[in-house]
Amino acid sequence: MKSILVAFFIFCMGFASAQEGLTYFGVQFKPIIPSNLFRAGSSETVVDDATYSVDQKLGYSFGGVVRHDFKNWLSIETGISYVHRNYSAYASNGATQLRDTVSLSITGYEIPLMGLVYVKLDDQIFMDAGFGLSFDMFPSNVYNTNDDNFEFFGNRRRWINAGLITNIGWEFRTKEKGSFYLGGSYHRPFQSIYRAELSQAVSAVSSPFATIDLSGNYLTIDFRYFFPGEAKDKKEKLELKEGEMPSWMSNGKKKKKK
Repeated sequence: MKSILVAFFIFCMGFASAQEGLTYFGVQFKPIIPSNLFRAGSSETVVDDATYSVDQKLGYSFGGVVRHDFKNWLSIETGISYVHRNYSAYASNGATQLRDTVSLSITGYEIPLMGLVYVKLDDQIFMDAGFGLSFDMFPSNVYNTNDDNFEFFGNRRRWINAGLITNIGWEFRTKEKGSFYLGGSYHRPFQSIYRAELSQAVSAVSSPFATIDLSGNYLTIDFRYFFPGEAKDKKEKLELKEGEMPSWMSNGKKKKKK
């Protein structure tokens, strides 16, 4: 599975670089917005008399983007981003009235591969919609505790996880100063990224234990800047002028007699 994903990524990058058009390099910053929409918010479970919940908090993602235009209305995009997800866990025990909370951060890396379609709204304003795959990588398990009374273990399900990513946005393009982009994205892994294990010490001999799967879904607001594009016109590079030809090529051409 891992080798297939790597080969697919290399193939798509090589295919894009072989096509004529414009290639753009850019940077992006994406605040992660807590929301219950599309299961990107809180999760809850009940064990005996205790209620456990995990809420996603404000996070962020930033990184580099590479975009290649095939046509004025069609592009392919990839890159790599650092993703910082923040969570808070809550425990409430009805029998003892004991309540606890603890926070935890999950960091990872994201490599998207998307196709984008554009609609021209004005000479310099474009609207676009994108859809594709995302490959997420998570370095390690995570852990935090609230004075050893409430523990939050985050156990990654696998070190690499695939998912879907889609976005919609608006772009203002200039030839000299680059392009400015504002939009939104939704990211949905195919499987949960981490399993939260929550343990609350209600007494010296009792520590109720619960597990909650963290989907990893998130919504973002996207801010991007693309540097001016670089054209790849291979025909001009291949067509040599008479004075630039090697001797073994120019000697074969006979001059016409007047």
